[in-house]
Amino acid sequence: MKIESELQEKALHASFTEVQQRHFDKLMSELEVISGGLGFAELKAKAEAGSKEALQVMRDYITKKEQIVNFIETKEFFPLMKPNELLEKLRSGPSEEVKENTGRLFKTTAYGDTGLWDDFVESESGVSRVTSATQFLSAINMNLIKPQERFTDSFLHLIDIRCKSDGLYKHRFDGPENFYCNSQLYGVLAFVFDGQMARAKDFYSEIQQSELYDVEAEVWMNRVGEFGEDSSQMTENYLLQVIVEYFLGNQEKAEQVYRDLKKVSYQEAEGMWNDQLSDEADSYVSRVQLLGSLAHGLVEDPDEGEIDWCRMKNTDLWDKKKKMWRYMEKDEGVDKDIDIHTRDQFLENILVAVFKKLNYIET
Repeated sequence: MKIESELQEKALHASFTEVQQRHFDKLMSELEVISGGLGFAELKAKAEAGSKEALQVMRDYITKKEQIVNFIETKEFFPLMKPNELLEKLRSGPSEEVKENTGRLFKTTAYGDTGLWDDFVESESGVSRVTSATQFLSAINMNLIKPQERFTDSFLHLIDIRCKSDGLYKHRFDGPENFYCNSQLYGVLAFVFDGQMARAKDFYSEIQQSELYDVEAEVWMNRVGEFGEDSSQMTENYLLQVIVEYFLGNQEKAEQVYRDLKKVSYQEAEGMWNDQLSDEADSYVSRVQLLGSLAHGLVEDPDEGEIDWCRMKNTDLWDKKKKMWRYMEKDEGVDKDIDIHTRDQFLENILVAVFKKLNYIET
């Protein structure tokens, strides 16, 4: 029996999860590429005949085969880094690209005299808005540049946005007490990147015990508060959950949420995520695509996650001249919103930093 067949036979008895099976298939494809379609016996014969090239290929083949055997036996693989390892690498030094991108943002009108960030870098309607979600993302962004400082606490000291009764953060500083799911989850991530892991875990637990989350159904509300409940099933919230679960060390939960979400929200033909789980029309938002690429890279495959992200820059979501993401919500091919949101640019910087560490590219 050929070695490849033996490996396939062993794998049948391994009871792989869906993610493990994909990793096994990837390893087998790599083995086939190494051999060039030749079997081990053929490679060995060529090597024994004096072919140095065949000898090197055979060595590579044996190394890959041993890697596959080890995976079948242990089922252990980390296409992603463990969260503590990734965070440690992120704190080891800032990316020059992140610093350059952030410097460009500071020169826009998005950064105000108050030290807070507006939601918009550019807005056709001229609207201005300051939200907690954008401030949390700005804190993560700055933490990537100066990892020893706690930027989340710095902006929280500027203005009190936490509701005393339930501990949630208001959506806007100057408006009614409305609480959005994404604001809270960005807050959890901000504490994680600040190095405040215990605080992040405690806050995440508080969110899950609030009106924003149905524990039994495992469903997120989009908003609660003075404007009433909004039960829209936003893909952004669930992708954020995947990322939060990953960084809090709940790998299996992160994978499960990601798999379930991809079945209902990811459009295979377009290679893009719908804005909502229940949205029948194809509605695409830059922020959701960025979070989708990040989640993919963290819980499935860092290479494919980075490829997804780079591919998005060949769509009209990315402004090549300004090197910024447009919000660009598209409904059946019609552009509805070409504003440039600050939040999306902060997410871009997070992906730059994370993928360079995940894929072992020195910054």
